[in-house]
Amino acid sequence: MSREELLNAFENKKEQEIPVSFWHHYAKDEFVPANEHPEITGINVEGHAKYVDDVNPDFVKLMTDGYFQYDFQNVTDVHDLHSLIQLTNIPNDYWWLKGQRDLIKKQKNVIHGKYSFYNVFSPVTVLKWALVDETKEPLTNGDKRFADLYAQSPELLHDVLKKIAGDINKQVDAAIDAGADGIYYSTQSIQDDRADNKDFFDYIQKPADFAVINEINRKAP
Repeated sequence: MSREELLNAFENKKEQEIPVSFWHHYAKDEFVPANEHPEITGINVEGHAKYVDDVNPDFVKLMTDGYFQYDFQNVTDVHDLHSLIQLTNIPNDYWWLKGQRDLIKKQKNVIHGKYSFYNVFSPVTVLKWALVDETKEPLTNGDKRFADLYAQSPELLHDVLKKIAGDINKQVDAAIDAGADGIYYSTQSIQDDRADNKDFFDYIQKPADFAVINEINRKAP
């Protein structure tokens, strides 16, 4: 499938065939940070190369293995809202951004010119993952702890997510500047009864998502 045919399908125009792709993680533990385990970059890139050669998908989702962990600058305890609100944004030359730029360039070199979307997680997902130790407990515990923070102060949580979105937007900018054709924006609702309502969606989920979605649309329309 050509790039033009792919974009026609995405834009709901007449298409000759339905575009198909699949994706999976390449590292055994995608949460391990790449700055501490640089070998993950090679595993990631080699995995993309083999996958594209074997499967020949119509487009490629560029995986972020090694960059799942977000660094909460100036925060001493992510479980404490009053500590979280002290969050300061990462600089543009921070390893987390520089490393992803380098990763994307290497990924692009092995996917034979296929249209690519870089995987970016929502502020809500980034925070809930930070609230759990994935090596010792299920990730769903992060949902409960996120809801705990919401119950304590929706206002403070709203402000924390706004700050996180600022850094996710830097990630979006870095990805597009490095050569990704677009962004695969991964967002999830919080699996807890306290978050299963319109008030939560309107005040927490929607603003956090659109703070990033608007930047994606600006950077990669």
